[in-house]
Amino acid sequence: MVVILSQCMRLFICLATLAFAQTISPTDRNITMDRNAAIVIVGGGPAGIHYATLLAKKGFTNIQLVEASASLGGKSDTIQDPLGFPHELGTCYAHGLYEPIFNLLREYDPTNIKVPFIPNVKGHTWVRQEGTSTVDYNAFVLRVAMKNSGITSLPELALAMQAAFGAYIKLHKSIFGTFAYGLPPQPKEWTLLSMPALAFLKVNNLMVLEGFFRYVFEQQGYGSVQDTPAFWMLWWMHPDVIMKRIQMAGPDKPWVFMLSKGFTSLWRAMIASYPTQITVH
Repeated sequence: MVVILSQCMRLFICLATLAFAQTISPTDRNITMDRNAAIVIVGGGPAGIHYATLLAKKGFTNIQLVEASASLGGKSDTIQDPLGFPHELGTCYAHGLYEPIFNLLREYDPTNIKVPFIPNVKGHTWVRQEGTSTVDYNAFVLRVAMKNSGITSLPELALAMQAAFGAYIKLHKSIFGTFAYGLPPQPKEWTLLSMPALAFLKVNNLMVLEGFFRYVFEQQGYGSVQDTPAFWMLWWMHPDVIMKRIQMAGPDKPWVFMLSKGFTSLWRAMIASYPTQITVH
């Protein structure tokens, strides 16, 4: 029997696994398994579900997925309101770099369509900040940018924000180097990040972008930019995300999406595709 630990549990065995791997010669790393051997995956979140379906695709027939909660998907959970509309409790959106998820949707849940989320279309998304009036997303971002920069001309403000996005990308690469979207490598100097996100923007003269970053984090429930660690902000706001936002944001080029049936629909569809090979406990 093989046991696969998904999500957080893998962190506890990561160092031990790496240390053990150093003692194994390259010729010993190919594991031969019977296709009917029992494989136990602990954790029915997105990672555990994906592991299970990948093993099923390879022909394994006795995959046991163990999940403590009553639903699949872990923190990526969707509930339906009385009118049948989905509400996400974990994963809220999929942006332009979620191509692996889009591939899974096409393969397993094709009727769960991408619904464009376009906050920069006037009247689409409203923001209310304490002590200020309710405005749409564009007005909020511009209001904060004007306040922080002192620039009142819209063309000049647009140029200042464009320059700030470029400066952010350059700074990001100077700290982490160039890497694919995902878990970042160790920063070159931790002291550059040992502060909240808002302080990082201030120190690096990027406050013209405060409205953009504040909306992204607070609207998705990541926390406030006053309290969110700068490392967390730079992790999620990868240069490729910024570039995708610049290239595609617009009514005809949406870059952020919600799912018509929610993410839970995808996780369930993936498991349901292998009824004789994957058993959920």
